[in-house]
Amino acid sequence: MDVKYPLVEIRWDDAASLEHGWVDPEQEKPVAQMVTTVGFLIADDSDYVVIASTTDGTWVNGRFQIPRGMVRKIRPLRRPRKPKAVAGASA
Repeated sequence: MDVKYPLVEIRWDDAASLEHGWVDPEQEKPVAQMVTTVGFLIADDSDYVVIASTTDGTWVNGRFQIPRGMVRKIRPLRRPRKPKAVAGASA
């Protein structure tokens, strides 16, 4: 099956809730909540990255949107396929 969207791994800093209850805000230090998400890259612009978990090659399902400012790295996971040789064709 030919898939028109690249398969990628996205490393990004997720939003997180902090400790509940009464706290001294001077004592609480935020830490990165780095996560990894894998999917088919549907859109990548200056505002958002959108991936899908499932595709039939053209249509997609299970879309997930990540604000671009939270993305740290996008790594391709699938190499482009080489064209298949046609029977009877000369090189």
